Amino acid sequence: MASEVDIANRALSMLGEIRITSMADENKPARAMNARFDLLRDAELSAYPWRFAIKRVQLAASTDVPEWGYSLIYPRPVDDLRPIKVGGASVNANMVGVFYESTGISTEETPYEIIDGKIQTDMSAPLDYEYIAQITDTGAFDPLFVEALAARLAADAAEELTQSKSKKEAALLVYKNTLSEARRVNSLYRPPRRRTPGRWMGSRASFY
Repeated sequence: MASEVDIANRALSMLGEIRITSMADENKPARAMNARFDLLRDAELSAYPWRFAIKRVQLAASTDVPEWGYSLIYPRPVDDLRPIKVGGASVNANMVGVFYESTGISTEETPYEIIDGKIQTDMSAPLDYEYIAQITDTGAFDPLFVEALAARLAADAAEELTQSKSKKEAALLVYKNTLSEARRVNSLYRPPRRRTPGRWMGSRASFY
C-alpha cells in the first residue's frame, strides 16, 4: 500500500528530484508535492468513476424545502466529490434530460438538479444515491490510480522544480498511458452501461 510520501516520491523520481521523508520536509520538492497533493488527488478521483471510490447510500430528505421547482431537498454526503446516479432505478430514460441534443441543451424535464450543493428533486425519500467519495486513505487506492496520480503530480510540478519542458512532457505521457490502462482495468469491474438514445438521435436514426 502506498502512502502519500510514497506517491510523492514516485512523482519526484519521474523528475529526477531528491526523495523526501515527509510531506512537511523543509525543502522545495516536499513543499511542491504538499501544495498539490490534496487538490490533484480529488481532481483525479472526480475525473472517472473509480470503483474503489464509489459509494452507495440512501439519503433522508431535509426539513427545508425548495423555493420553487421541486418539492424536496436532499443534503449530499460530506465526502461527496460528484454524483454518479441519483434515484437509482427510479431514474429512467423518460425522466433523464437529453444532454446531447443539437443545441447542447437539455430539452426534456430532468429528475433532479444540484443547487447550492444540495439535490433538489420530486423523488421521494429515502433517495438512492451513488457518488464518487473523497478517499483520503491512500491505502485504499488502486495501484494504477497511484501511478496516474504520481504522474499527474510530476507533470504539474515539473516547471516549478526542473524548468524542463521535456520532463513535463515525459510525465504527461506516463500519465496518459497509465490512466488509459487504469480505466481499462477499472471497467472490468462492471459491464458498460447502455445509453438510451435521445429524441434527436432517435430522429436521425429513423432516416436510415
